[in-house]
Amino acid sequence: MADMAGTSDNCAPIKRSQFGDSAAAESLSFLKIGEKPYIFLKSKVFEWIFTDMALVKIERDNAAGVKRTITRQEWFCSDIDIGSIRFVTAGAGITDFACDLKFILRSREISIEIVKSETEYAKLVYHCLTELAIAQARNKQMLGAATTLKQQILVNASDAAAVSSLLIATSQELVSTYDPLSYAHVFERCMTEN
Repeated sequence: MADMAGTSDNCAPIKRSQFGDSAAAESLSFLKIGEKPYIFLKSKVFEWIFTDMALVKIERDNAAGVKRTITRQEWFCSDIDIGSIRFVTAGAGITDFACDLKFILRSREISIEIVKSETEYAKLVYHCLTELAIAQARNKQMLGAATTLKQQILVNASDAAAVSSLLIATSQELVSTYDPLSYAHVFERCMTEN
């Protein structure tokens, strides 16, 4: 029935306090060990799990489907196009059941419909996506600047061996700081307990 009404892909948030429930826990079993989920949006067809490390999508063929396809996009290698993030509010019509979050992640457009009654929560997710995209862009800038500086130091070094070992240690610190695997700090800053 939901497929025919066109509402089978309208997601509702699963609150963090419900992550241990059997329906949520089974989906969360697809996460890596130690990975932290922060946002879980679920419809009859789609599940979107935003973690500190990745965006995980679980998709069924239809609302009654049992077979699922799981895909994941790691944040460290999947930048959000900051100019693509859009929030489309629900209309006032009786057939307008959802607001939309739209963004481009690694050249693919993502569109997530969230039930109209959860518009305030959807706004939080929108702001979080914006902050995540800013953090990714800033990190890429800083890592690029550090790489350029490293090359300039190596070219002008008189004691290449000493400078090289120092730069290796510095490079490791820069990569862990500006190309992180986890963006937990962004989600913790943006998302309140929901």
